Amino acid sequence: MKVIKSHTYNVVNTDPFDMPAPLEFEMFCGNSLLAAYKINEDGRVDYSYNPASNDKVLTSTHRPLDMRDIYFLFSSRVFPDKTPFTRNELDRFGIEEYNPYEIMRKTHGILPADRYWFKFSDETLSYKKASEDFNSYFVNPVSPSHADSGAYSRQNGSAGEHLDPIHTIDSILNQKSNEFTSLNDVSSILKQNTLDIAALSAGICEPGAESANAPSGGESSGGGNMTPEQIAELLGGGAASKPEPPEESGGNLTPEQIAELLEGTHQND
Repeated sequence: MKVIKSHTYNVVNTDPFDMPAPLEFEMFCGNSLLAAYKINEDGRVDYSYNPASNDKVLTSTHRPLDMRDIYFLFSSRVFPDKTPFTRNELDRFGIEEYNPYEIMRKTHGILPADRYWFKFSDETLSYKKASEDFNSYFVNPVSPSHADSGAYSRQNGSAGEHLDPIHTIDSILNQKSNEFTSLNDVSSILKQNTLDIAALSAGICEPGAESANAPSGGESSGGGNMTPEQIAELLGGGAASKPEPPEESGGNLTPEQIAELLEGTHQND
């Protein structure tokens, strides 16, 4: 069964994994003890909560706990399995196979998101020391011991340098942001507003469309298309508000000449 971890929405696998029994450990928030747990050889879970603490514990306080709660608790405090970074992190902590208990012994359940951590009964440890031990694993890059782990190396680093899961999301987002900015710089944005007269005349003014500066009711040339010169004049503000009237062909008759012709008085030249 898979569930969604509260507030972070990471898929947590609650499948069983190997761990020694009996096993005793304590849950802390900073320097404050929250609860003590004991896993018995028969799989029964004993626990007690610190009534003086005001911090919320990470296990249920409304019903008896069983091993499924421990599987969930440990799995929710370590990096997930079956991701591009799993092999890299196993190499970082010197673990051969994915096992939440083995990872907990290295990390003490520390996550960057909060101050919870765990101390096992065979340890003498403070919150400061546990945090320092956790941070020490991330000081130097990991040299992968597996051939396939090189596929997840840093884009701008060496083939053996891997992404830290703590900073992975931020670095990916920053990288994408930089790529977007470089592709859409100021020059590109300005060029998007540059007008191409030839493109306008060829593509925008389609055959059959009425010309933008054709006189109302007048006869348009070429099916209503504007010439590139007309478009340039229009965009440049040089186009006249009214087109020049067409020149007379010299063959038209005046009303007086028509009247004389109808009366039979018009003489041909």
